[in-house]
Amino acid sequence: MKKLITISILVLIPLAMLQWLSSIVDKGLRYAKMPYSSLNDVYNGRVNADVIMLGSSRAVFHISPRILDSVLQKNTYNIGVNGWSFHMQYTIFRLYMQHNKKPKYIIQVVDPNLFTDKAVFYKYENFLPYASDTLVRRATARYQGSFTIPELYFPLFKYNNHFDLVKKGVRLYFGAQDEPTGDYKGYYAHEAVWDSSFERFGDANPDRYYKERNPEIIHEFEQYLAFCKANDIKVIMVFTPMYHEHLALINHLDKIKGMFSGYSKQYDMPYLDYTADTVSRSKQNFFDSQHLNKRGSTLFSYTLANDLKNYIH
Repeated sequence: MKKLITISILVLIPLAMLQWLSSIVDKGLRYAKMPYSSLNDVYNGRVNADVIMLGSSRAVFHISPRILDSVLQKNTYNIGVNGWSFHMQYTIFRLYMQHNKKPKYIIQVVDPNLFTDKAVFYKYENFLPYASDTLVRRATARYQGSFTIPELYFPLFKYNNHFDLVKKGVRLYFGAQDEPTGDYKGYYAHEAVWDSSFERFGDANPDRYYKERNPEIIHEFEQYLAFCKANDIKVIMVFTPMYHEHLALINHLDKIKGMFSGYSKQYDMPYLDYTADTVSRSKQNFFDSQHLNKRGSTLFSYTLANDLKNYIH
């Protein structure tokens, strides 16, 4: 009996210490500045905005809260999530609703990839401190590279091979300041200039491209719109600019836009399409064919903010 007690102590004490350290790392990393992601601010209830912007990287890089704040005289915040379609955007929205006050308006950025999905768990390190959260765990379980059972249930195992994150989490937990990322309220002003990726993309897709839409994600989008309407959250769909030559490479673009127009009528919400905006005509406004740089996003944000005056009061 004594031997069993001794063995139990020898096992339980290290496990308790690992659990304690894992908790410290999680809490510390939740204060980290995450480039191109507002997940930490969302989860920790640090947003609480009147107007939120939701979308992929085309929200993160395209819409400046600083400009919208100044023009609309509202507290706005960009909770776009880089690299993800609506499935993960919906998860971020639900986390927002759990931890922040209800927004009055949502600027929902839409594009041809909104209803597509991916195979791989993108930027999983951003989600490590939240692996135990039910919403995060369910949303990410479908992807290759998602959290394994040992990572979910064995203390600190998820940080295996990530000693840099362990060290950073401990430092931040005990009051160290993180390095600035250049983000402002979830928005990142990309300083880069036009690269050659569009030419390579065009060569690789001579017959235009089309990604299959996922019916499950379409259903999630409809659930989201119905929830917002039932809870008096006004959604404004915005198709932000793309470089005009890129549009010609997208198969069934009219059909995709038709879906957004249909939702606009069904749910009685505005749909603003900026794909023909003057910003889309110049390479000086983009760092690649789908993303505005700082110059382009500044021009576009002023245009958008002034147009939003018609809907945000």
